[in-house]
Amino acid sequence: MESVIKELKEVLESESLLTARMVDSVLRTNQLASSATPEMLEMFGQWLSLVSAQVLRETEEKSDGGECDVVSLARSIGVSEATVFSILLSLHRTGKIRVNTVRFSKGDGRNTESCPCLTQ
Repeated sequence: MESVIKELKEVLESESLLTARMVDSVLRTNQLASSATPEMLEMFGQWLSLVSAQVLRETEEKSDGGECDVVSLARSIGVSEATVFSILLSLHRTGKIRVNTVRFSKGDGRNTESCPCLTQ
């Protein structure tokens, strides 16, 4: 009986965490959408263009089929690994590069895209 109660508590805690993440996501999206002036959108577009150009340069240097170290590239540019992946996907979709393989390793179980304040 104790194990059932313990499992139930874990489920409730995970539900609470999921709800908090969803609320945080909705709030952030709302805040961004409500303050997205044409000037801010232009600045974001310029930033994204600059970061994309850095990623493209990295891939062009290895145009012989080399590998892109996503972790190192993200650190050198100052963005998250997820951002580098998103840019690589965008470059792939637009035909600027072709992503042929993806190498990965086991994760540590942490969601790197969620706010640390919600994971405690």
